[in-house]
Amino acid sequence: MPKIETSCEPIALNVSSTRFRLSVFFALVTLKIILLFYIGPLFAADTDDYYRFAHSILTENSWRLDAHLEDGEILVDRWRIIGYPALIAGALFFFGADWTWALALFQVIASAAAITYFSDFLRVTSRSILVTMFCTFSITTSVSFIWDNFLITDSLHASLLIGLFTALAASRLQSKHPPSIKQAIIFGLFLALAFLLRDMTLYLAAITLPIVLLWSWSTSGNAVRSFCLVIAFYLPLASVVALYLSWNNERSGHTFLTTSMRTAGLVPLFRMAAHG
Repeated sequence: MPKIETSCEPIALNVSSTRFRLSVFFALVTLKIILLFYIGPLFAADTDDYYRFAHSILTENSWRLDAHLEDGEILVDRWRIIGYPALIAGALFFFGADWTWALALFQVIASAAAITYFSDFLRVTSRSILVTMFCTFSITTSVSFIWDNFLITDSLHASLLIGLFTALAASRLQSKHPPSIKQAIIFGLFLALAFLLRDMTLYLAAITLPIVLLWSWSTSGNAVRSFCLVIAFYLPLASVVALYLSWNNERSGHTFLTTSMRTAGLVPLFRMAAHG
């Protein structure tokens, strides 16, 4: 009797990377767009702040040169970081009243692209179609399935981080060549863009330093080159942070990123101090 092949490994290996990626991507986009058209773009508590900041970007100029710290009010241009409001401003400029659909669709496509990249990495690394399908299904049906439709930073921020950490893992486990300085800078751009969406990414960048050190050392095997890769990786983020600090200092006389970041970071410390 001929032997029946029961392993799922050949299924994963016989599918070309391009065909697999296109299949997963279009399946995800179709599923997410169906949900988007069913429930529509959704607003959250923070959306109003982002919209008002976007409106200021399009209609006002004074906030760019003066942060108006002396008036004591919570103004969105110093409370929120500029990345997501700038995206809303672009959507308003190009799509007008349909900006909510345009931005939600962009988030859906970005999310599908990030999950597709992650799924293809799993396919190549695990060599199992079952593992790949299970993990892809799990991340697709997680909270991001709904957050993609919300007009807040969460969806795009998560997509950037999924892409970044998948790229680091792929470079470590799949690449036959050590990463170049240019590649490290490109990886770092993902972190810089994530920061422009959520300023708290700065803390995440510090927490992920051991991962970046492991990636740089294990792929280069040379202390000097590893150090250069880490510097190159954090260079885009450091540059963006320095420019943002400089801009706020120029328009207010104080060096800060956002007032919300200060509040989120310091208020819990004050509360803990008050309780001993």
